[in-house]
Amino acid sequence: MLRLFSVLIAAGLFLACLTGYVLENYTVQQRTYGGAGEHLRGAQPPYPAGGMDNIFWFLQVSDIHISRFVDPQRAPDFQKFCTETIDVIKPEIVLVTGDLTDAKERNRIGSRQYEIEWQTYQTILKKSKVLEKTKWIDIKGNHDTFNIPSLESVNNYYSSAIAHLCGHLHTLGGFMPVLHSRHERGTLELELADWMDNRRYRVLVFDHDLFSFVDLKFDKWPVVVITNPKSALYSSPAHEPLGKIKHSTHIRVLAFSPAQVTSVLIKIDGVTMGSAVHIKGPLHTLPWRAKDYSTGMHYIEVRAQDKAGRTTIIGHKFTMEEVRLLPFDIMASFILRSSHYMTLRVIFILVLLANILVIIAFRYLTRPQLKESPGFFALVNFSFHVFSKTNILYYPVLLFTCYIAVGPWFIGEIVDGHFGACFVFGVVVDGHFLEGSLTFLIGILQLTFFNIPLICYLCWCLLLRCRGAYFRSHIKYTGWSCSVPMHISMLGLLGWQVYACYLLQKTYGTAAFFLSPVRTWSVILALVLVYKAWNLNNSAIRTFKADMKNCPYS
Repeated sequence: MLRLFSVLIAAGLFLACLTGYVLENYTVQQRTYGGAGEHLRGAQPPYPAGGMDNIFWFLQVSDIHISRFVDPQRAPDFQKFCTETIDVIKPEIVLVTGDLTDAKERNRIGSRQYEIEWQTYQTILKKSKVLEKTKWIDIKGNHDTFNIPSLESVNNYYSSAIAHLCGHLHTLGGFMPVLHSRHERGTLELELADWMDNRRYRVLVFDHDLFSFVDLKFDKWPVVVITNPKSALYSSPAHEPLGKIKHSTHIRVLAFSPAQVTSVLIKIDGVTMGSAVHIKGPLHTLPWRAKDYSTGMHYIEVRAQDKAGRTTIIGHKFTMEEVRLLPFDIMASFILRSSHYMTLRVIFILVLLANILVIIAFRYLTRPQLKESPGFFALVNFSFHVFSKTNILYYPVLLFTCYIAVGPWFIGEIVDGHFGACFVFGVVVDGHFLEGSLTFLIGILQLTFFNIPLICYLCWCLLLRCRGAYFRSHIKYTGWSCSVPMHISMLGLLGWQVYACYLLQKTYGTAAFFLSPVRTWSVILALVLVYKAWNLNNSAIRTFKADMKNCPYS
């Protein structure tokens, strides 16, 4: 009981520390960053007015994933984007932030560079003449560097890059369609959803040094961006002259559409302000008295309609008071701002230590004396003692668990023509060390869904052996309702590991399949250990069988 109480206290302290850390770094409370006019240029003209001056807009698109095998509509849609969308919006710059091509094999397991995917991408740029219409800046992503050992590689079909932005996270499988946050010093972190599956892109605007943007679905018109007053949620007092808003004379809206924009209706706090006047290009403005909204938080809504009858309604909160920064979603902030590498490494170490320390502790703890009709937890405790004190099972499992942390998981062709070794902490190839990140996640899964269930299954087998059962006769001690789920779980466990071996072979070749202690060899190890558990010599567990002799199994 004392040990259980100590564990609960330790777990409570850990959860308290974790909660304090999350609340400190990803708070949902509003934060105050001084007055709106504190920026050096906040009170300096020019101010947002009714003219087409001091405004600049550009586009971002990410994770295009041009593929030769899947989604044949992806490339034609992207070509349409490069012609119609670019022609309508007329951005000064287009940023393509990574993963231009898919570089995945037909089975979606292996990775390689396909020249035809790069040719398709280049052909779209040439046919659409987009390079003649705007400045086009594309950046390599992780898919664009699959299987490329160096910039000089014959598989490197990319030219160069001068910027780095990334929408790499997509939408996390649809669970996080919006991934936006703000860092401690006010810098925004704005992940863009992918083009690959979601056909998303972004329009970004600097209007009198005030930053605004909108994330959009391809081929949805009209496109509307409210540039003044700008959104309070995306305000950055340290980087923007927010004081210009209260000195402005006009509400400013950009409205883009292939058809003529016929109306731009503006409301503030539910009150209709009127229709904005078209100035030039996409700019529409409406005079306003900014001082009427100098206190409190307000909501502006814009309804734009084009000649084709399509309508877009957007809105946001704004304020001209001392800047009360609105909170972002706490989960999005955690995902974007956390050091996931460090988090995964810590979790891996904790799971590893839990695996090792538990079986070592049971080995050196005194064997419990079973009382008549022992309960479930007493039997579980007893079975772990049997396992930890049975050398032929204890040492292989302990050494294999330690090996996961220090030894190479596999040796194979990491990149075509270049052999290397993969460890939990990184990859060594051609004398170069590449620090690991997702390898820690794979290590966590290996320990959690292979090592731990295997130990539990072996403990169950040993418990039955202590009752005098063998594999062919154990049903009479447990019944079908218990034995069948246990064996199916074990088969599922081995099946999952075999499938991991298959993925390893498809990804890194036959050599990696045969030279993989953590994958291929672990399947053999598990089968051997299970066989040993069911066929263990009675002399190895004689003392435990004696303890169980007079205890009804329940």
